[in-house]
Amino acid sequence: MASVDVNAWWELSAFSAPQYWYGETVPDFASVQLNVKDVPSVKLATAPGSLRIGMSVATAGFSLGESVLLPYKKVMQLTPLLLRGIISGPFPFPCPQPQGFTLDIMMQGGASGSPIFLEGDPLVVDMVSSGLRNTNINVALPSALIAGALESLLSIPVQVGH
Repeated sequence: MASVDVNAWWELSAFSAPQYWYGETVPDFASVQLNVKDVPSVKLATAPGSLRIGMSVATAGFSLGESVLLPYKKVMQLTPLLLRGIISGPFPFPCPQPQGFTLDIMMQGGASGSPIFLEGDPLVVDMVSSGLRNTNINVALPSALIAGALESLLSIPVQVGH
């Protein structure tokens, strides 16, 4: 099994919320810097109005949680799943910079942090955040919010990996 060294990690402890913010005081958000080379970067869609209801999107990650990885106490899958769907609805309402989105992509625990990108385009528009209990509704944070959280993370002292 391949291993990758962790150079540093950050956990968001303070957050400059947009003017009308209904979410957590500090969103559950962290970042990790890995010791890898020649990995292409992705761009975040941060322009107002870049997300719309019904927009076709896809996500790559471990959206079915660890149950698919270890169903028989043996590793069965090492690669992420690629799933597609649509943006179902913004919250709290349609506006140029919504605070989040619901998706019609089935996901389980383990999907949090997976990027959501435009179908056929490496432009990241959302990040999987959570699911609503006892429903098939999943919540994503828009890229504009992620970009703001990343800016906040850059001002936090780095936790050096061991």
